[in-house]
Amino acid sequence: MKARILVVEDEPQLRALLRLYPEREGHIVTDAGDGPAALAAFDAAGADLVILDLMLPGMSGETVLDELRADGDVPVLITSAKRSDAERIAPRSVPEPMTTFPSPSTRTSSPRGLRQSCVARGAPTRMDPHPS
Repeated sequence: MKARILVVEDEPQLRALLRLYPEREGHIVTDAGDGPAALAAFDAAGADLVILDLMLPGMSGETVLDELRADGDVPVLITSAKRSDAERIAPRSVPEPMTTFPSPSTRTSSPRGLRQSCVARGAPTRMDPHPS
């Protein structure tokens, strides 16, 4: 079973990098460069996992996260240039599952986080943090 993954990142090069790992594993990846496009893509096709940047143009990632949470409990892997967890997720009640990584995500942390998030949702994955 392939996971459906939505990558939300405004920087094109980083968005391409975040697509790379799950696509190599055969997952279905959709992407968006801003908040409104992310919500439209999620409404159109859903997702088993959302990789979300918090600093987006037009609509903040926090607002996108709130909208996603209002629709259900999709796992969210957050990437952010914000320095600390306190800055990444302002004091609020954020239900699990959610994972945060500094942005740009490192080569080893990104696949590991993707694998853990997919496994938590029951989506099989072969992601290896050190591809051959």
